[in-house]
Amino acid sequence: ESSSSSSPVTPRKSVEVSATTPRGKFDLTLHESTGIVLRNKKEEVVAVPSSSVATVIVFPKAEDCRRATSNKRKKGPPKRPGNLVLLVLKKEEADGVQFRGKSLKQICFQLPQSILPESSPSDGEESDDGGGTMVLEPVRERDIELEWVDLLGKTFGVQPEKVVLVSNS
Repeated sequence: ESSSSSSPVTPRKSVEVSATTPRGKFDLTLHESTGIVLRNKKEEVVAVPSSSVATVIVFPKAEDCRRATSNKRKKGPPKRPGNLVLLVLKKEEADGVQFRGKSLKQICFQLPQSILPESSPSDGEESDDGGGTMVLEPVRERDIELEWVDLLGKTFGVQPEKVVLVSNS
């Protein structure tokens, strides 16, 4: 666990994600321009500084894409496929990001189908809680995937167009 003087290790806002690498459920917290923190129920922490990330790829989950195309005959609103995020870590930084004593080359987790929760309604813009933790207000009529791309870009200090968004359409 890394200690940072500018942003808290235990932030006020997080969202639960299911990760495939490392495997398990984690509370994901985004810190503007500094990276992410994944924390599981056992309080094990994976801190990913933005300087360690080479590439951010957002792509659809394969089984959700197959399910979405096979449900064309069913009535009601279509279920949106879930997206995964793959963080490819820089080779020279690979020893810096570890989980249970093992160096990670990549981190992959499923995005929730909503944005980080916030209690006060507003126009959908992000704010800083004073401790460097990014919080997103409820989003109206905007594409959730694009909102996550924007948020991930800000988290890793890159322009949203530098975040690779893979689409099935």
